[in-house]
Amino acid sequence: MRAKLSGLVLEFGKIVKRGLEKQKMLAWQYNAVGVSDAITMGGEGMRYSLQSRDLIADSIETVTCAQHHDANISIPGCDKNMPGVVMAAARHNRPFIMIYGGTIRKGYSNLLERDVNVSTCYEAAGAFSYGTLRAKTDPGAAGRTPGDVMSDLEQHACPGAGACGGMYTANTMATAIESMGLTLPGSSSYPALSPEKARECERAAEVIKTTMEQDIRPRDLLTKESFENALVITMILGG
Repeated sequence: MRAKLSGLVLEFGKIVKRGLEKQKMLAWQYNAVGVSDAITMGGEGMRYSLQSRDLIADSIETVTCAQHHDANISIPGCDKNMPGVVMAAARHNRPFIMIYGGTIRKGYSNLLERDVNVSTCYEAAGAFSYGTLRAKTDPGAAGRTPGDVMSDLEQHACPGAGACGGMYTANTMATAIESMGLTLPGSSSYPALSPEKARECERAAEVIKTTMEQDIRPRDLLTKESFENALVITMILGG
């Protein structure tokens, strides 16, 4: 699902670029590295996930400052690259907007006759491992084996692109960053494949122009009060 999100983020970048050109500005789209926690989970690759945020911050700071960019719009989609782009923004301190790539939509299982998501998979995997997953306990699944249920969840729990569809680190981080004022309102709530997310990308060009005209910079927003806002919203969501 995150591999699909990477491709979608490239499309979001094209929308932003077209919007900037409509505002009579020159847009330069470039990429940074990224580690998919979903792919590396439980393996050697996880050793590189946390440190990737520093590579991301370094690369964005380097390009922005070396090429004398007037502003930066970053489109991350995971819990490591979001801090990475914010760290870069705090360093280069040019007008900045983050656009969250967006969460995945929930799925629907015809076999279970209910909504499912990645959390359903985690719970089912645990029950399957301990031999406590019983298909007959789910509506519409009479006569099905636990293997049938697992297969059905694999096919329907993650129906498209997006970050993990639960209040995990990606969506939590996006919410915290939005509460700090570094995104447009609603950025953390719009699913990746929603019309609202595409409209957010379109609007970002107009807003970044305003931040440039009014000289609004990341360090103006990264205050003690904004960090306290982020802490409060994180505790509320986690509570």
